[in-house]
Amino acid sequence: TVGEQITPEALLLETSPAPSPASLLAQSARRPTLDELTGEYVALVLREVGGEKAKAAEILGISKRTLYRWEKQLGAGDSVSPAGTP
Repeated sequence: TVGEQITPEALLLETSPAPSPASLLAQSARRPTLDELTGEYVALVLREVGGEKAKAAEILGISKRTLYRWEKQLGAGDSVSPAGTP
C-alpha cells in the first residue's frame, strides 16, 4: 500500500539446506525412466479409449504402426482390454 516501506528483512526468503549428493542420488533412483513414463501414458490413453488403437494413436499424435511398436517395446497395452470386453 501507499506509504508503507519494505524492509530488507521482508525480502528474505526461507531456504532449505542444499541436498547432499547422496540424497540427490537416492531421489534420482526413484525417478521413472522415459520409457516407463511413456509406457504408462500410452496405457492410460488406451484405457481411456477402451483399447481402440486408432483413437489412441490419434490422441498420442502417432501412427497406429508406432503405437503397436511402442506397445510391444514398452508393454503398454498388456493390461488394456479392447472395447466391450472386461
